[in-house]
Amino acid sequence: MVGTGDLRAEVGKVKSDLAVLCSALDPDAVPLPEVTSLWKSFEAIERLAAGAKCRLARRVEESRSWATQGARSPAEHQAQLSGTTTGRARAALEASKRLAALPAADEAMAKGELSEQQANAIAAAASADPSQEPRLVELAKRRDLRKLREECARVQARAEDDAQRAERLYRQRSLRTWTGADGSWNLIAKHTPEAGAQVEAALATLREAVFQSARRAGNHESGEAYGADALVEMARRSAATEDARPTEDARPAEDLSDVPAGGDDVTNHDAGERPDTVPGQPPTDPATATDAAVGDPVKVSDPEGEAAASGRAPARSRRPDTKVIVLISYDALRRGLAEADETCEIAGVGPVPVATVRSLMGDAFGAAIVTNGVDVFTVAHLGRSVTAYQRSALEARGYCCEVPGCGSTTALEIDHIEDWHKSFRTKLDRLAWHCKPHPHDKTHRGWRLEGPPGNRRWVPPEAVPRRDSPGPEPPEPAPEAVTTEGEPSSLFGDPSAA
Repeated sequence: MVGTGDLRAEVGKVKSDLAVLCSALDPDAVPLPEVTSLWKSFEAIERLAAGAKCRLARRVEESRSWATQGARSPAEHQAQLSGTTTGRARAALEASKRLAALPAADEAMAKGELSEQQANAIAAAASADPSQEPRLVELAKRRDLRKLREECARVQARAEDDAQRAERLYRQRSLRTWTGADGSWNLIAKHTPEAGAQVEAALATLREAVFQSARRAGNHESGEAYGADALVEMARRSAATEDARPTEDARPAEDLSDVPAGGDDVTNHDAGERPDTVPGQPPTDPATATDAAVGDPVKVSDPEGEAAASGRAPARSRRPDTKVIVLISYDALRRGLAEADETCEIAGVGPVPVATVRSLMGDAFGAAIVTNGVDVFTVAHLGRSVTAYQRSALEARGYCCEVPGCGSTTALEIDHIEDWHKSFRTKLDRLAWHCKPHPHDKTHRGWRLEGPPGNRRWVPPEAVPRRDSPGPEPPEPAPEAVTTEGEPSSLFGDPSAA
């Protein structure tokens, strides 16, 4: 270990040398074949420095230098020094304290193997369950930040009592708006996973509509821009619904039936009401509906009967495009509690208590995949088209482009990663979400998506082996249906109607 005085001198020298090097750097003079390698070197330097900075943060707090600098807290002091936000500085400070008790993560930070955001996620999860620390550190080296955060959220959820976690998340809900220095309106919100999933699902439909409208007009912008437009559109439709709602003296039902609040195909109901049928399914007995997978009676409302009793016509029920996908182990659903190795989460959002899934039963806004000990991502059939069950399972896997480094969530298509005519089978693990450019790259430029779900590789043409042998002969004709053995169940009715 280098002594304190020697360390300061060494760091000072490295800082001076790096300052000279960076000042002399002319980006346009770097040959293009070398620029990526040079960029990676600076990225490694940045990670090493960020790791040292993060590990020192708790010691800066202990020095109490912040108290003599007029700062209200250690986080505010470090935010002022680094030119970042207090919230980000607070997260880094918390990670620094946790890393002191996490040797594997601390060592990875010291070696520059983790970014600040990766370290924050791992520190929070490993503090809740230290046994998962080595696995999460290794996962960070192989997976992107989004996948790492999802797994860290699962670790934290398993380590905390469901009821306590649900209560904590609910107490922490918040929404804040402010005007930025450039005059822009900003919003940040925090709520429970199930509430967030409903907002995300409603926004997804509107975002897709905004995207398609922009494409027809010849406009090309980011998915984030379309998401912002979708949020405004959702507010406009909500306001239109309120404006169209009749007064107590005059309540013509027609004014309500044609004004969807959450999207073009979302039914509008008064508060406290829910549709008594799943679109595309036979009418349900308004008293009870028995869930076929669980066997417990699920109460549903009877808005048409209530509407008739009140003297007004019911709102028309139309098939919703928005839905919340829940992935849950059958045993956990029956037991009412998910154990360490069982799944209970909202796709794209994160883990939720089993009680939350039960509360969603009968909601036409949702669809569930119940695993019952079978990997739903391996279900296959002999047709080329994707079945409703497979689509719901794909959505449960995560609605984002599966090409590594892309992560787009706009205008996605389901694509066979291996040409269907070579196997004549449609298997879930051979299906992938692609955004618009990638199927063209695969078909016409020779790129290939390889590897299992969650560990895909985007292989360039020169790395793809030649396939000169003909594909297999097609099998005998068979019904285009998912195999019944190991069939995933939908708690909310036919997935095609969800």
